[in-house]
Amino acid sequence: MGLPIQLETYLRSVSRNLGMTPWIVKIKRFIRGSGPYEERFSQALLAAVRSGDHVWDVGANVGFYTRQISQLVGDTGSVSAFEPVLACYDAITGLNLPNVHAFNLALGDSEGTLPMTVSSDPLSTTNSLVNPRDDAMNQIDVRVTTGNAILNAGSSPAPNLVKVDVEGYEEEVLRGMTAVLARQECRAVFVEVHFGILDARGRRQAPSAIEQLLQSLGFETDWLDGSHISATKPA
Repeated sequence: MGLPIQLETYLRSVSRNLGMTPWIVKIKRFIRGSGPYEERFSQALLAAVRSGDHVWDVGANVGFYTRQISQLVGDTGSVSAFEPVLACYDAITGLNLPNVHAFNLALGDSEGTLPMTVSSDPLSTTNSLVNPRDDAMNQIDVRVTTGNAILNAGSSPAPNLVKVDVEGYEEEVLRGMTAVLARQECRAVFVEVHFGILDARGRRQAPSAIEQLLQSLGFETDWLDGSHISATKPA
């Protein structure tokens, strides 16, 4: 990322409070080029998938990555797609991919039911457990469990790779699957870190905590860009 994560987090918060974020984004795009958002993350994620892998897609939405990963893992691999919004879950099951198992639930750090803010477009990528939005249509109750509970119940194979995109709930997801991530076969984790949402939640230090958590579980971390982190275990 270029700066210590604690300093980066502080500067991001200051820039948002001063209304400077749009200008900083423009400057970064000018320096780095105007490639599509998530391009480096997407390339790194898909390049890390191997034939025969078992992959967990946490916050799968309508299955953009689920579909691509399904092709890469092949007949001997599988994708477990976790998506709590029913319309998005239905879109995943509608793909009719035999190596994809969709779960109509969210992952977190405890089991129960939580309200989720759903956009006026139920297929939106910004549905969130923690981020109320101006375009919100309503709130729905969604079932939440932990990755550790999924594994302990035998509901899904232990993953070789995990992708997390959960709109500000990423720390809870990771803390609820520490036993999963600690397993030897889990070699890579890719996370979108939503700095703005975390800051608004009063969780400004969560990006640093996420990085430290992954490192404590044996991963080497790398910030692919300003919002995406990859974590891999040494071969």
